[in-house]
Amino acid sequence: MAGILDNKTRIMDVIVTEEGKRQITSGKMRIEFATFTDGHTFYQADVASGSDDASTRLFFEACSLPRDQITFETDDSGNLVSFQGGDFEVGSDGIIYQGEDNVRLSPVESGSIFASLVDNVLSSSINNFKNLQTIGSTTFFDSDEFDTSVDDVDFYISNDSPFSDPDGASINLDNIEPLFMDYRLGHVDNFKFLPPIISADMSSNGQEGNFGEYTDLNQSRPNDWYDLFQKIWPGYPSEEHIPQYETVKFTKTSASSNIMCQFFETGGQSSTRFKKLDVIDYGIFYLDDGSMKHAFFVGKLFIDSVGQPTFVNMFNLIFDYNGDL
Repeated sequence: MAGILDNKTRIMDVIVTEEGKRQITSGKMRIEFATFTDGHTFYQADVASGSDDASTRLFFEACSLPRDQITFETDDSGNLVSFQGGDFEVGSDGIIYQGEDNVRLSPVESGSIFASLVDNVLSSSINNFKNLQTIGSTTFFDSDEFDTSVDDVDFYISNDSPFSDPDGASINLDNIEPLFMDYRLGHVDNFKFLPPIISADMSSNGQEGNFGEYTDLNQSRPNDWYDLFQKIWPGYPSEEHIPQYETVKFTKTSASSNIMCQFFETGGQSSTRFKKLDVIDYGIFYLDDGSMKHAFFVGKLFIDSVGQPTFVNMFNLIFDYNGDL
C-alpha cells in the first residue's frame, strides 16, 4: 500500500521554464502533456527496509535548465528562438555561436566548421530529451528500437522537376496567397471564411440572416482526402508529370508509434546559417478501406511587402497508418 500520509508536506516543485515564460508572454502557452522525472534523486538499497530513507537527504529547489528546451521554436515571422545546447547556442538569425569554458561565445563563420557542428546542433534536441530522464511505463508490445527502411532520401532539382516549366519557376511573394487565404489553413476555425450575420434575436423577423453580401476570397478548400491529393499531385494518377516522392517504412517502432519530427534547412547561399522550416498539420483523413492519412505541409514563412505572413510550401509529408497511397 502506498499513499501520501501527510498532505501538508511539499512533495513536488512545479516551475515554469524559460521557454514556458516566453510562450506566456506571447500568449501561446498551451499545456497539453505532463511528464515526471527522477533525475534529481538517486536510489540506494537498504538491507532492512529494501530502500534507503529519502527523508534525511538534502534536495535542491527546482530550477530551469537548458535541457528543458527540447525542440527548436520559431516566432510568427519564422525566426528561430535562441536555443542552447552544450558549448554552443543558436541565435534567432540562424547563426551558431560556439565557445569553450569561461570564453564568450562567438559566431561560427567558417563553412567547414559550421558543417561539422550541424549534426551536433540537430542532435541536441534528442540529447536534451534524454537528459530529462523522464519516468515512463512500457508494455509487452512496446519496443525501445526505432528503424526505417531507408536512412537517406535525395531529391534533385532540374529543368523538368519539380517545375514542368522552368520559366515559370519563380513568383513574386506578393502574388502568393497570405496565410488567412491559404487553403492549407482553411480547416482551422480562425482562418475560415466567417461573414457577419444577424442573429435571430436581433433581426426584425426573428430569423437569422446575412448582414450583407461578402465574397469569399480564400482558396477553394479540399472536401476530402482525394480532393487534397489532387492539389498535392495534380492529375493523379496521370504519368505526364510525376512529382518526386519516396516511401519510408517504419520497420521498428513502438506500439503507439509516437513520432516527433523537426525539419531544417542548411547550406545554400547562407552556408553558415540554418533555418527551421514551418509545418502545417492539415489533419487526419479516414478512408473507406480502413486506412488513415495524416497530411503535413512543410515550407517557409515569409512576410510580404504589406506585412502579411505568407507560407511557401516546399514539400509534403504524408503518414500512412494502414495501406499505401
